[in-house]
Amino acid sequence: QALQIRFQNKNPYYSLYDDEEIGVCYAKSLNGDEFPIPQSLHPCDSLNDIRFVPFDDEAVAKYFDYFQMRPNKSADTVPLDCAAYSDTIQSEVALVDGRCLLMIDNSDESPTGCIPFCSESELLYYFRLQEQYYNEVLHIPFVSLWSDEDGVKFLKEHGVLEGYEIEENTEIFDYLYSGESLRTLSGRNLHKKRNLIRQFERNYDGLWEYRTLSHENGEEIISFLESWHKARKTMDTNTSLVSKDLSNSDTLAIDIHGVESILKNRALSEKIRIGGIYINNKMAAFSIGGYNPAEKMAVISFEKALPEITGLYQIINREFLRHEFPFA
Repeated sequence: QALQIRFQNKNPYYSLYDDEEIGVCYAKSLNGDEFPIPQSLHPCDSLNDIRFVPFDDEAVAKYFDYFQMRPNKSADTVPLDCAAYSDTIQSEVALVDGRCLLMIDNSDESPTGCIPFCSESELLYYFRLQEQYYNEVLHIPFVSLWSDEDGVKFLKEHGVLEGYEIEENTEIFDYLYSGESLRTLSGRNLHKKRNLIRQFERNYDGLWEYRTLSHENGEEIISFLESWHKARKTMDTNTSLVSKDLSNSDTLAIDIHGVESILKNRALSEKIRIGGIYINNKMAAFSIGGYNPAEKMAVISFEKALPEITGLYQIINREFLRHEFPFA
């Protein structure tokens, strides 16, 4: 679940290194120790040390580690999604002190950001530093359109969000399921998925198989995406079987570019999972996802299946979790 937070006061919030405020800038760690002042940052040049650069392969690899440093159940700011859509949203990242990663989104008229990716014990400090960067360098209030619920809750509990408006953005809500329930499809609530899978298994008994894939299957996956789009365009848009995937040409182009970016990044490909369903030895569906070990949560970023085959979406979803995320 993503939250949207906006800063209301257009004036600088306060000076980060003001003696009266410095106590709240340095968060208490979980064991009660003070968070030490970073040696690489000094009052006179701290903001000048912050350099935002394009979301390159190196930043993507580091992002995985920083994302997991504090509680974060967000699906929109996971490394896999940010890497796939970094060109589309024109995102850049800044590594601060070798212990925190900041991200900025330049796709709108005014830049927006995220809650810092760092340890929870250091979150208050880096949130204030980020605030000051927006106020004194960019000369705009800090606005975040992709804020995770855990981060907002922590900052709010520590009194840091006074002056902010917190708004849930229901348009970008995602589904959250129990991994075990989707692997077994047990329970009354999932009977429709079970029925669709049974229909698929009857129709394609002995003809289908699941395969674990990698970046080496990149050309095959992209080719499938293109054929999927052609098949999708010929479908009756009123069908209930694939209503979740009503994509237009622009969306498909973004998806293809995103998948290509992921598959070309060797460092990233080692941190994600890819799987496919094959019918008569030909790809009929694929899925790409990543794992958040801190939350024991799998995030499925891409899932495509031939729309004319009943139960195929349900099969790729179940088999992908069974084979690639049996522990999530």
